[in-house]
Amino acid sequence: MKVTAIAAGAAALALPVLASRDCTKCCSSLAKIPSLKGKIYLPNTSAYDARLKTYYSANAALAPYCMVLPTSTEDVSAIAKVISAKECPFGIRSGAHSAFKGSNGVADGITVDFSYMNATTYHPDKKVASIQPGSNWGQAFEALSDYGVTVVGGRASVVGVGGFTTGGGYSFHTNTNGFACDNVVNFEVVLADGSIVNANANEHRDLWRALKGGSGNFGFVTRLDTRTIDHNQLWGGFAIFDITKHRDAVFGAYIDFVKEMDNDPASQLIASVQWDGKQRSLVAVVSKRRWHSERSHLRQNTLYPRCLQHPEHR
Repeated sequence: MKVTAIAAGAAALALPVLASRDCTKCCSSLAKIPSLKGKIYLPNTSAYDARLKTYYSANAALAPYCMVLPTSTEDVSAIAKVISAKECPFGIRSGAHSAFKGSNGVADGITVDFSYMNATTYHPDKKVASIQPGSNWGQAFEALSDYGVTVVGGRASVVGVGGFTTGGGYSFHTNTNGFACDNVVNFEVVLADGSIVNANANEHRDLWRALKGGSGNFGFVTRLDTRTIDHNQLWGGFAIFDITKHRDAVFGAYIDFVKEMDNDPASQLIASVQWDGKQRSLVAVVSKRRWHSERSHLRQNTLYPRCLQHPEHR
């Protein structure tokens, strides 16, 4: 199968030949499309400025010539046709959680912002959730909670569904259920020529596989259908430690956890260093899916009782 590629990578967007094109013509062409009326934000407007302020990292908040916020797959198809015909440089925004420059937007071009495409639908007969790329994981989890199911998704509620999943997606459930992309049974995708296809095990299989880690480089993902997990309960807690006093103890506990990890794959322990503007601290986060076993090796780990308490410097 031949895959029509859309070059959305930061390196491609940074090419001087692309940056030199008259991007204002691209924005003007988009503004002439009736279905996109009111969905294009221009610089020096309150709506445009408000969107820039919602990026997780100021480093990634690039100011494009215009932003376009589709509300349907058909909108995205129309956008793709203009981008291809005019050779417009562009970036793709889902949750805007990635922190590096060019990861979810572009300065000299158009940012396609999926924030308005954020619906989640559960199909109990198939045990599949259909999620649009502009949703964040907090929204998706909440939509599924009434059904007693969840999905392999982000470990922070503000992370976007689209970028997380097409980038691989490491989850609290990854030890038992794989990466987020491993659980996607179908992607709805808009290709460079504006055509709308479904990529799955039976059709456009190469594209289906390429999107599992291929990010936005093969098309605009407008919906992903992913397998659900028959529960939505997750135990967890965290604690913050003074790195000058507890470094060896925290990392020692982390090593002990890793040695026993294969015996309890439903558990996770994350140890990281943070800077709060004044000092460095160690943060330990523990989680447990299906908390029912008194024999869980988390109970024997020295970090377990600390993470039951409210976080504070120790």
